[in-house]
This record gives sequence, structure tokens and C-alpha cells, in this order.
Amino acid sequence: MYQHGGDIYSYPDMLDFSANINPLGIPEQVKEAYLSSLEELTHYPDPKCRKLREAIGRKHEIPASFILCGNGAADLIFTLCFALKPKRALLPAPSFSEYARALSCVGCNIQYSFLPEKDRFAFTEQFLSDLKSFHPDIIFLCNPNNPTGQIIDHALLTEIAAYCERQKIYIVIDECFLDFTDAFSSGSLIPRLPVSNYLFILKAFTKMYALPGLRLGYFLSGNADLLQKMQSFRQPWSVSVPAQAAGTAAYAFLKEHNWEEKTRRFIKKERAFLKNSLPFSNITGKANYLFFPSHLPLSQIGRERGILIRCCKNFISLEQKNYYRIAVKTREENTKFLRLFFPEPYTGTVH
Repeated sequence: MYQHGGDIYSYPDMLDFSANINPLGIPEQVKEAYLSSLEELTHYPDPKCRKLREAIGRKHEIPASFILCGNGAADLIFTLCFALKPKRALLPAPSFSEYARALSCVGCNIQYSFLPEKDRFAFTEQFLSDLKSFHPDIIFLCNPNNPTGQIIDHALLTEIAAYCERQKIYIVIDECFLDFTDAFSSGSLIPRLPVSNYLFILKAFTKMYALPGLRLGYFLSGNADLLQKMQSFRQPWSVSVPAQAAGTAAYAFLKEHNWEEKTRRFIKKERAFLKNSLPFSNITGKANYLFFPSHLPLSQIGRERGILIRCCKNFISLEQKNYYRIAVKTREENTKFLRLFFPEPYTGTVH
């Protein structure tokens, strides 16, 4: 099974609801910066990503020295694991699979804290209890979680981060989807960075700025020595000239164009429309995707009707369950999805 959503190469010409990308597309100023940068392709990229890091620093109000840019978020996850070579890791399940893949590459012993299905896979105090019992070297948390779309309670997240700091456990918070939610500011742990040597925040331009094909992500950390060590594990030109230009433009014009706030309003409206239109129960999702169970073979049905959705059977703890994830897109696309997927009028709930 393909490990992620967006497999349009195996299934061309289909309506893709399996990848969670901003339905508003790429901002015009980002496209213009990308195209203008093509004149600079005769030069090597800046290996230190200076302009890009300055733009990211202004956006998050942190020093540029706190920032390491990479060829997408996954590139940085693997780089951190190769730099640290942790022996023991604790991961929530279900969650994004690249954490486990990267840890496995360095021979790490991975234990899982299984999120309770009865609580719709929300994080509970059980994760903190498992953390204290297992004593890992590192943990990875996705907030909101992928694929469930559940936001971690901020008080619990803060308690977990404080415990990790006291016990010298590295904690990576993947916030790649947080900017799509109402907790974009209040739910972030970025304010803790100046007082922590063990906290890493992972962000990317992939989702909010609709740039998965460009590959651009970044780590935020107050541990300058470890960021430098990570840089030494990578080839020097890992972020291309067009990627640096696009990312710099995205954040340089952020306040003027209010792109993220515009996106949040759009997603909130369309998420409610799609959720209220689906004939399924137990739907969760606070970001730009929805997660729900169904005993129907929805992936197969979707492909037969020209739609890709994300079957979640290859997530740890969901192998024997029937859960699916779909993206929130434009009203036109969402309506087309509903019309193709449910051509006959329905009543009640489909299980």
C-alpha cells in the first residue's frame, strides 16, 4: 500500500481528496517569486538559507539562529534522527508514519502509546503515564494529529513538554497543520523555545501554501548546537533557489495579504459544510481534513467513481479497523465529491 495520500501518479485524472493541501492554492506573490528565481538557477542556493530564515524569524518572532530549513518536513525528521541516533522512542498511535520510519533507520527501539478509540483517539493523561513508564530518549507528537485531526489539550501538552525538559527527553511537536485551526497561536509551543534545549517545533510550507511539490520545511529550536550538528549531517544545498525564494515571499507578504487568516475562515466554513453533508457518524477533524469510520470499502468505491480518499489501515493501531480521511477543499470540489460518492439520496447514517 502507498504510504501516504496524494498518489495521483498511480491514479491519474482523479479528484484527489487524499492529500490535505490548502484548497485556495498557491498565493500569487509566491508564484511570482518562484518564477523570478528561475533567473538565478545558474547559482548555487544559499546553504544557510539566510533570507528565508530571516523571514521565518520575523513571522514567528524568534532569532534566525533558532531555524533550520530543509527539503520538506520529512527530510528534517530523518536528519534529526540521524544526528541524535536515539535508542528509545515513544510514539502515539495512530500518527504520522514518517516518525517511525526515520527512527527505524537508526535502529531505535520504538514503543507506542495507543490513543483510545472510545475517546476518538484524543490524547489523554495515559500518554504522560506511558512517557514516565518507558523513559524514552525522544518523542514525536503531531498537533493536530494526523490522521485524526485531534488537537492536543494545551495544558496536557505543556505538562508533557515540561516533563521532557526535566528528564532531558527530546520532544518534537509537528505543527504542520496547526495553522489551519483556531488554536494556531494559543496551541503552539513556540513561546517555550527560548527556555528549552529539548523542544523542537516542525513546520512546513507544504500544507498552508500548497507547495508539496517544492519541498520546503523547517525546524525551530533554541538548541543551536544540535541544529548545527543536524546541518553537518546534510548536503549543503538541500533547499533549492526556487524553494528559498517562494518561502521568503510567503512570509515576507504574510501580514499584508492575511493569507493564513483568510485560509482559516475558508476551511472552517467548508469543513462544517462537508462534515454536515457526510452520512457518517463519529467524524473528527479540527484542521483541513476529516476522519471517520465506515464499514463500507470507501477507497474502492471512491476509485470506481473517480475519487481518491485516504484509507487509514496502514497507520499503527488502525490496521484492523475501517477508518478514512478526506481533505476539505473548495465548495465546488466538495459538492462534486458528495455528488459522485453518494449519487443516490440517502437517509440516516451510513455505517
